Amino acid sequence: MQSYEDEVLVILNKARVEKGLHPLVMNESLRASARVRAVEIIELFDHKRPDGSSATTVVAIPWSYFGENIAAGHPNPISVYNAWNKSAGHHRNMFYENFRKIGIGCYRINNLHYWV
Repeated sequence: MQSYEDEVLVILNKARVEKGLHPLVMNESLRASARVRAVEIIELFDHKRPDGSSATTVVAIPWSYFGENIAAGHPNPISVYNAWNKSAGHHRNMFYENFRKIGIGCYRINNLHYWV
């Protein structure tokens, strides 16, 4: 699924640059956190973790700003990007000017994709 994760970043960064924003850099620790969350949202589709804690507790690096986009059922990177782009909160996360790093996780089970 790494190629799907990377493709979302390419699509997003193209849009960010078109808006005059700097591109985001994939951070492998954040990618690992996003992959954990992609599995967790199968059980609980929420910005909380299945144990009730905040999604921020999965992040293993220091951070000043945090945002999380979640999605399920979108079969490919452009589909999930378009869905997030249509959601005010998710759009705000994707184009937040203070973000520098990103982690994208995709998990596929039973022919469904889960995205963070």
